[in-house]
Amino acid sequence: MPNRYNRRPMPVETLYIRSRSAERVKRVQAFQHMFAALLLIVNGWDHLGHGGVLAYFEVAAGALLIATAIRERVRKTHSRVGWLEIAGAVMMFVEAFAQLHVRHHKIYYVLIFVQPLVLLFFGIFEIQINRRRYLKIDDEGLEMRTRPFWKSRVPLTGVRMFRFEKNLLVLGERKLKLKDIINREEADGWLRKQLTARGIEEQG
Repeated sequence: MPNRYNRRPMPVETLYIRSRSAERVKRVQAFQHMFAALLLIVNGWDHLGHGGVLAYFEVAAGALLIATAIRERVRKTHSRVGWLEIAGAVMMFVEAFAQLHVRHHKIYYVLIFVQPLVLLFFGIFEIQINRRRYLKIDDEGLEMRTRPFWKSRVPLTGVRMFRFEKNLLVLGERKLKLKDIINREEADGWLRKQLTARGIEEQG
């Protein structure tokens, strides 16, 4: 077993993880988008022929979102961009344009375009957002980020032993919750390798 106090500093190592809470939010959003898409298709279909070009855009946008959702469900792969979010943003832009003929305060017209712009941003930068969910370790501590704007860090100074409990990694007197990690088997193996390499022994 390497002595952590008599070795060269080790490089920072990172493992990207998948979050249960993030996947759950995406499923809920997908359901909401699908429901909205069906309503948009029905509304556009009723106006075909006398609703102008917008009616055709409504039907097309709703159909695009449903087709994208089915594709994502069947393929079950992770693209560099979030196609479902992008399709949802397209649908919401069409809905926003449909509201322009209704008389409202100017701020209303600004706000109805904010949500699709935000959704489009999340879709385009899907891979960058996913890379903000990770386990990262250096000689000083172990850091976990399961949400883009929240992280937890456990110092490794003075820690000599670690062990895995059901949904926890116990490091001395500190505990790190692992329940939200989908790829747990990969994460547990990575953590075991990184900690033992730094001279921290696993308890049986």
